[in-house]
Amino acid sequence: MGLSPTGKRVRLQAVGLCVSLALDSPMTLVYAADDIQFNTDVLDVNDRKNIDLSQFSRGGYIMPGTYGMVVHINKNDLPEQQIPFYAPKADPNGSRACISQALVNELGFKEGVLKDLTWWHDGECLDEGSVPGMEVRVTWPPMPCT
Repeated sequence: MGLSPTGKRVRLQAVGLCVSLALDSPMTLVYAADDIQFNTDVLDVNDRKNIDLSQFSRGGYIMPGTYGMVVHINKNDLPEQQIPFYAPKADPNGSRACISQALVNELGFKEGVLKDLTWWHDGECLDEGSVPGMEVRVTWPPMPCT
C-alpha cells in the first residue's frame, strides 16, 4: 500500500500495472503525405521569390548528403555509420540511400542472394530492389555529417 497525492491509500500493484501499460502501449508510426504544400505567405516578401521549397514537397525527402545513421536489421542494430544519399539519375529531384558494398557485407546475405545483387550510382550502391523483401527507410530525421 502507498499514499496517493490526495492522501488516500492505493495499491502499488495497480499503479505499477498502469505504468507498465503506458510504457508497453503500441507506438504508431506516422508517415508524411506524398506531397507537401508550403504556405509561402509567411515568408519575407523580398525573399519569397528567392526561396525554392519544391525539393521539400515530397514526404520523406532527405536532401542528398552524408548522414550518420544507425542501421536496424531484423530488430538488431549495427554501429552508427555514414550513409550517403544521392539523387538517382531517373529522379534528379529525389534522393535515395546508398547501401555500400561494405554495409552489404555486414547484412549477412546468403551466397545465392549476393550473386544476384544489382548496383546503381556507378556500382557504388546496392539496388535494394534486387533483394526480395528488402526495404530501406529512414524513420527519423538524421543529422548531417558533412
